[in-house]
Parts: sequence; C-alpha cells; structure tokens
Amino acid sequence: MQKKYIISINGPVIKAKGEGDFGMHDIVHISKEKILGEVIKLEQDVATIQVYEGTTGLQIGEDVIGLEEPLSLTLGPRNNRKYI
Repeated sequence: MQKKYIISINGPVIKAKGEGDFGMHDIVHISKEKILGEVIKLEQDVATIQVYEGTTGLQIGEDVIGLEEPLSLTLGPRNNRKYI
C-alpha cells in the first residue's frame, strides 16, 4: 500500500504528492471516504488521478492510498459450458 496526499483538485482530476510509488493505471482510494480513482499520469513524485466519483468535499492534504492494482470488474459469473 502506497500513500500520497492531495495537492490540487480540478473538477474530476486531482494531483497527489508524496513518497509512495504509484504505477500508471493503479487504482487509488481518496480520503477516508475511499473515493475511487485511477492514476493517469506520473511526473517524479506527483501523480495525476482521474476521480470516478464526485470530488465535492475533498480537501488539499487528504490521503490518497494506492492499491497497487489496475482497475478491474467482474462482468458475470464464469460458466464451464462446453459448446459442440
């Protein structure tokens, strides 16, 4: 788990800075509300993050926690069907 803090908020995009090593397309949780975001740009120790929920109420200095995994979702159950 990597950790940075918010330094800029501009609509659905935030910038986070700190010592954590985020990777491109890593999923992050923002603030104690665990708002979902994705790293879309890296420049030295600053990560630009696309926020997938509202940013209203977020403040400079709040934590951004990197989950060290890409965005994924389950579209449906797996079947063991065989087609002939």
